[in-house]
Amino acid sequence: MRVKAVLPLFTALTYSSRVGAFTQPIIGPRQFSRSMSSRNRVTTTLEALPTIEQLSNDPFMKQVSYASEIVPLLSMESDQPSNDLDLVSAMLQAQFSHSDGIRGFFVNYLTGDGETAADTDEVPAPLASAMKTVSDRKDLLSLACMNVIMPTCMSTMHTDPELQQSSCRTARRGSKVLQYLATVAPKDVELTREAILAATVAEKEDDSEGASVLYW
Repeated sequence: MRVKAVLPLFTALTYSSRVGAFTQPIIGPRQFSRSMSSRNRVTTTLEALPTIEQLSNDPFMKQVSYASEIVPLLSMESDQPSNDLDLVSAMLQAQFSHSDGIRGFFVNYLTGDGETAADTDEVPAPLASAMKTVSDRKDLLSLACMNVIMPTCMSTMHTDPELQQSSCRTARRGSKVLQYLATVAPKDVELTREAILAATVAEKEDDSEGASVLYW
């Protein structure tokens, strides 16, 4: 079973380097300035971005589209006004208030081409702040684990070097998210890890194993 080969990696990723916590967001100004590089500065106005209501309610495919507008803002320079970063965090909090929003965001964040905010050493501050404030992390934790396990498995199955590299990159980015969540909710991450381990050694589905084990 290929998943079993992933478990040592999954265990190591969960408990490697730690990322710090961040402050709570407040509503910021109506305009952002971000820089993807010193030669490419882009200004994005609030009117061009999805509203908090849209982020909180719209279905999965629209959330994927919204994420394509939000993810580049995570590459804003560190010297930007703090309110700019706080407003990005507020939008992410709205998106993370439901499963479709969580899934839609990470589809974009983890699979972007080239160097993105997901490739930095630490989880971007607005994203870290948004994940920290999620009250019910069940969907977030499950997806974070799956975003490490599945692309790692796929990297061992692809024969095309480009596809293999892409899967490895997605797993690497996903591991950073999982590492951060381990600092925010260590007990929940540990329980999820134990459920995954139990599911891989179970001979068959058994109701006595509990809902978490049956899920995996």
